Amino acid sequence: MSKLKALRDMPKVFNGSHVNNPALTFLQGEEIEISADRAFAVYADGDTIADLPVKIRVAKRVLRVVVPQG
Repeated sequence: MSKLKALRDMPKVFNGSHVNNPALTFLQGEEIEISADRAFAVYADGDTIADLPVKIRVAKRVLRVVVPQG
């Protein structure tokens, strides 16, 4: 996807409709390894967390989520 298209589609992230974009791939798992054919930084919540290649592991039961009622 071009940078211009990604930027144009950015508002879809806020309403969740970005998940229907066929150019995106969503992964699930306890451990995910990401690599690319060029140098690339990985971001999480707006902060750089690593350079590729990277292996990301999710620890079980360490994130507490509070959801408002009503």
